[in-house]
Amino acid sequence: MNEHESRLIAFLRLIQPGMMLLTTLTYCLGASVAYYLGRRFSWILFLQGLFILLTLQMIGRLVLGLNEPKSDRTSPRPSIFPPSSAFLRDDLLSKKRVQFIAMGLLAFGALQAINLLIAGAPGAAWIPLVLLTLGSYFYSAEPVSLRTTGMGELALSLMTGLIPLFSFILLTGEVHRFVLMTSVPLAALAFAAQVVLALPCYAYDEKHNRRNLLTRLGWQKAMWLHDLAILLSVVSLGIAALSGLPDRVVLGTILSTPLAILQLYQIRRIQRGEPPKYRLFAYSAISLYALTTYFMLLGFLF
Repeated sequence: MNEHESRLIAFLRLIQPGMMLLTTLTYCLGASVAYYLGRRFSWILFLQGLFILLTLQMIGRLVLGLNEPKSDRTSPRPSIFPPSSAFLRDDLLSKKRVQFIAMGLLAFGALQAINLLIAGAPGAAWIPLVLLTLGSYFYSAEPVSLRTTGMGELALSLMTGLIPLFSFILLTGEVHRFVLMTSVPLAALAFAAQVVLALPCYAYDEKHNRRNLLTRLGWQKAMWLHDLAILLSVVSLGIAALSGLPDRVVLGTILSTPLAILQLYQIRRIQRGEPPKYRLFAYSAISLYALTTYFMLLGFLF
């Protein structure tokens, strides 16, 4: 593998294409609601909105990599996924190079915003987009960062719920209750997944004074918040079903119920002091979010 290939792989791992795929799936959910309701929309506008969202996510990942503290080499942070700073090395992907890429993406994002204006994007669509931009900045940037206040997990969850809302408003110029009905359970599942991903790092973060939700509240309280988030997702879907959410959308989400049960079972195992299977726990949490979003999407499309 030559130097250019190594840098490309490091860059891809830094921006996390898997998470970008989840963002795309969540964005498409908002468009699927518009399709279900029979709203005619521009596919050009759809793609422009998706591109500006992914550009914003890439900038956030790069800025996070620049500001994230490096792990101790003798005792690395035991994360399920490598930290962003692990890919920033002078011989591979230097900070200066990442800064140039981030500035280039920022300029590209500004051009995309201008294109949205020219394309006639509804004025209301700028509200969730601005909130997503501000949330991404205050989560990733230093010295003022939501991550160091312990509110980062909540902020990311709320941003997740804004994505289908942004998509729907961009394409239709209005807000519909179906979008809100799907955004709430997804935001709750996103919060639960972040608690799961932070659990393996709790002892390390506590020792090195890294502030997040778990170190502020303690891992026991965070686990109960995880369970409440799963419960909120289930209850909100139940209320949505009673409030007119299409049956095929509700029935589709039931298919992901076994993963929700697995999540709760894994939490009980850890609380009982049994050896945790963090990797299985993490992948099941991400899969629960992804499959729930996917089944909702299929329900609205078919």
